[in-house]
Amino acid sequence: MKLRTFFSGLAAAVGGLLLIGLLSFWGLTSQNPKAFLQQNGRLAPSAAQFVPRQSPLMVSLLARPDRLWGLRQLVIAPRNRAQSRQTWQALKQWISDYSGLDYDADLRSWLGDEITWAVTSADLDHSADNGQQPGYLLVLTSHQGLQAREAAHLFWQKRVLAGETLVFEQVSGTTLIHNTSASTINSDTSLSESGWSESAPHQFASAVVGDQYVLLANDPQVIRQAIAAYQAPDVSLATDSTYQTLLTQLPSGQIAWTYSNLEATLDWLDLRQNHNSEAAGSSSQKLFLSWQVTPQGISADTALVAAPGRPFTPYSASDNSSIRAMDWLPPDSIVAAGSHNVTALWQSFYEGLGQYEPLQTALSPAVKALSLGSNIDIPDIPKLWTDAPGDSALGLLKAPSPAWVFISKSGTAGSTPEALDRQAQQEGGLSVAPIEWDNLSITAWTRLSLRPQPLGGTPQVNTDVVAVHTQVDHYDVFATSLEALHQVLEARQQKPRQSFQADLALVDTPNAGVLYLDWSQVNPLLVQRWPWLTVLNQISQPVSDHLKTIVMRAQDSDRSAHRGQLTLTLSES
Repeated sequence: MKLRTFFSGLAAAVGGLLLIGLLSFWGLTSQNPKAFLQQNGRLAPSAAQFVPRQSPLMVSLLARPDRLWGLRQLVIAPRNRAQSRQTWQALKQWISDYSGLDYDADLRSWLGDEITWAVTSADLDHSADNGQQPGYLLVLTSHQGLQAREAAHLFWQKRVLAGETLVFEQVSGTTLIHNTSASTINSDTSLSESGWSESAPHQFASAVVGDQYVLLANDPQVIRQAIAAYQAPDVSLATDSTYQTLLTQLPSGQIAWTYSNLEATLDWLDLRQNHNSEAAGSSSQKLFLSWQVTPQGISADTALVAAPGRPFTPYSASDNSSIRAMDWLPPDSIVAAGSHNVTALWQSFYEGLGQYEPLQTALSPAVKALSLGSNIDIPDIPKLWTDAPGDSALGLLKAPSPAWVFISKSGTAGSTPEALDRQAQQEGGLSVAPIEWDNLSITAWTRLSLRPQPLGGTPQVNTDVVAVHTQVDHYDVFATSLEALHQVLEARQQKPRQSFQADLALVDTPNAGVLYLDWSQVNPLLVQRWPWLTVLNQISQPVSDHLKTIVMRAQDSDRSAHRGQLTLTLSES
């Protein structure tokens, strides 16, 4: 996928603005979050009335970034203020370089308390000849309509001085202004590190609606569609029944909102194998996140709504007790997952996000590694995990090489270790042999192969360890390497790392399962598998530079929606 398919200068500037607002809000409200939320929390983004229903993605920040950033400077540690100031200045320079507008001189005096950015279409012209041409819409609220119009005029004056030709047209009583550089950026245009060409002119369009909203877009067609949605509410996202339902199900008065039509979003990212944007708009699952702040970072209540005609299997997350099997995982595990009933959780997960190809690719290593050498499809849970109603945990260990471990309460797995040994032999063609190690009985699954040798050389036999397992303190412990098993047993003898336990305890509401990611360790592995994630790192740098861990918890689910909570822990340094 070419970077321009995903990323434009408008997306970069706005994404950075939104994320910096979130980060600064966290820095401020970590001191007194309730008081600030009571003053600034809002029910929902008003700009949703400009966003067409079929739009892949909408992100709204419901607070002024510069005010939050200034207040953040008052509450963070003095040693971090210089770095914080440099980050804010760099973003303002970024916006100035791209738009020609100075944030302090041209924007701050009239900018309101809501900034909404939307991807309105994965491909505006639906033509295969020119690749994907996404539509981006930015809606800025204004509390000073005259100054907002003056800022828009100043922006276009600078474009005229740069030699661009402007087009003025009336759209339902609103003046639409755009330049004529629509076709100057193509797939052969060289890209800078920031994701767009430094030499090619950019397409821009703008309109001011009612002195309250300033609309900016990368194509005049986006503005026309936004005005049509505003004047015909039955086609806007704000009046969509699914969207309205999500608003009622998630807490109000938050700092930011995210809405995604999942299949359309994957089309925009060029990550879906069978593209059909029109079908995705009506039949896709919808994801909604309501963001709030905590003393440790940022969290979101989430709701994933089932696609029409494809209801979910309900489950109840009535248990908020700790998952004991997770205590076995080494404290430096880079991925840790656990559940009181892994089979039910897997079924609900696959009905939701697990069916999408990018996540299938991400899950494949874990599923294949713990499938006992047999060939299985991603929707099928490995027999090792089947019918395990008790505590179970899965972890990814990095050192000395990536390896997976699985722990379950003895007697709760659907198959005994002996039955799994037979399965490994019969279905996987593996050799099964006992090993004595420090008075502990270990079983190893191995695969034999011949090592290629020069002509006339003596054949050499390779022994590859597929998995090892043992039973300790009424728990069955499986690992894809002997080194990983050693780490698990060693960690069991040590006191769990306090920060690891604290991260998992951030959310104490009833849950059906938990997933923990050490972001600093996981991110390089993800970028190695999907290089395009480098672009996401660029746009999310204000947050990702401070991101420590990600914790996801599954909560109640009914036939219409899965619910959960996502927590990002941040550091100030």
